[in-house]
Amino acid sequence: MHTASCLSLIAAAALTLSLLCDAAHARNAAAEPALSTQFQTNQRKAILSGHADKLRDAMLGLYRLNPHELRKSASVSAKEMVQWVFEGPFGWKFEGLRNAQGTDALHLAFAPEFGGDRVLALITGIQTMMIAAYGGKTEFHFPAAADPMQLAITAHNLNLVLSRLGPEPPPSHEVQLGMIVADADILSTLSAIGNSLKQDAERLTGGTPVNPPASAGDTEFVPL
Repeated sequence: MHTASCLSLIAAAALTLSLLCDAAHARNAAAEPALSTQFQTNQRKAILSGHADKLRDAMLGLYRLNPHELRKSASVSAKEMVQWVFEGPFGWKFEGLRNAQGTDALHLAFAPEFGGDRVLALITGIQTMMIAAYGGKTEFHFPAAADPMQLAITAHNLNLVLSRLGPEPPPSHEVQLGMIVADADILSTLSAIGNSLKQDAERLTGGTPVNPPASAGDTEFVPL
C-alpha cells in the first residue's frame, strides 16, 4: 500500500510538472509571434522614414523647379510647405486634391485639366502608395503585413512617374500642361526609392523577383 501511494504521488507530480511545462511552452510560443511582429513593425517604420526623407528632398527640389505649383497651394516657402505636408495633421488628405491618394493622386499630378498643385499630388500619391504597400494605414500604424506584390506595383508606378517628369528646363521655357519639371538629382532620388521597394519585395519572397500583373502594361498607373 505504501509503495502504491508513493507511485501515485510520483505520477501526480510528474503530471503536474508536464502540465506546467506545456503551459510555459504555450506562453512562450504565443509571445514569439508578438515579438516578431513588433520587430517587423519597427523595421517598416524605419524603412518608410528613410523613404520619406528622400521624398522630402525630392518635393523641395520639385518646388524649386516648379514654383508656380507651390503658389497654387500657399504663399509660403518651399521648405515650410514640405514641413506642413509631412508633419501636419492631415493624414495625407488634402482638400486641394479632393482627398485623393495613391494612383488617384498620381493621375491628378499629370492630368492636363487639373488646376491644383501637381507637386503635392505627386508626392501624396507616392507616399500613400508606399504606406499601403508596407501594410500601413498611416506611417505609424501597420495593421497588415507588407505585401510583396504591392511593393512591386508601387515600384512600377514610380518608374512611370520618372518617365513622365519633364526635362530641365522645358525646351520652350514654358511649362506644358500636365508637365512637372525635374532635374537629375530628383530623378536619382526617386529612382533610389523605387529600387529599394523592389529589393524589399524580393526580400519578402526569399529572393524571388516579383513582377506586377502582365495586364499592368508600361504606360498606366496600377492601383494597389
